[in-house]
Amino acid sequence: YTFRNATFLGSASAIAAVSVDTGESFELRLTGGMTMTYANVTSATQRRLDVTASSGNITFDGASSWQVNSIMKVVDVNIPYGSSINVNAIGYPGATGPGPGQNRDRGPGGGGHGGVGGTTRGGSSAGGIVYDDTFRPIDFGSGGGDTTNIGGQQGGSGGGALQIQSSGNFTLNGTVSADGGGGSTSGCDGGGGGAGGSVYVFITTLTGTGNLTAKGGAGSDNCDYDGGGGGGGRIAIYSGDRTGHSGTLSVTGGAGG
Repeated sequence: YTFRNATFLGSASAIAAVSVDTGESFELRLTGGMTMTYANVTSATQRRLDVTASSGNITFDGASSWQVNSIMKVVDVNIPYGSSINVNAIGYPGATGPGPGQNRDRGPGGGGHGGVGGTTRGGSSAGGIVYDDTFRPIDFGSGGGDTTNIGGQQGGSGGGALQIQSSGNFTLNGTVSADGGGGSTSGCDGGGGGAGGSVYVFITTLTGTGNLTAKGGAGSDNCDYDGGGGGGGRIAIYSGDRTGHSGTLSVTGGAGG
């Protein structure tokens, strides 16, 4: 899709575009409880929407949500109370990525990214490795390990990747999250948690009370050997002035099953 200005109304909308070229100026508004998400896209590398503009704003109204891996280059971003940019569990799927948790018949490891993935309670399955740039994180979180039994369960997907580059103000009273997904569970089979993704913010001014997270997903509880929790992701914020922001940042690892 190619467009210059857009207002999305209603309760939900699904897109399957890999990228959007917005031209020189861009105004995007999500209103009326709008949720923007992906449809029929299974590859983590395809789940990215580029919003690039020399001038323009992104505004959320009415508890709206943006659930797309994105690179946003705009002027002002406003996320009010009840609204969110949420790229949770749309990174690398279970058992994939640069640092996936180890697969095992029972008790697979958690995915890695900013932190090492968790091992199982018995310590028999390794968690995924650390990768990506600490100061400029742009990669997805890796998926948790899968169980290898017949009918086994998948590891949770890693968190997505979000980049916000703003030459103006970023007002955050809602939430920004790139958390990993939890491992699925069925009977005594369960997967490892996905690692947190990445949030990279380069802005002039950050204000508000909203939180930013890239937490690992929980490992599943599967009877004898629990799935390992996903490692935490990465958050890097570069801002000329953050004194007006009182929210928290969190990249904690996920709990074991």
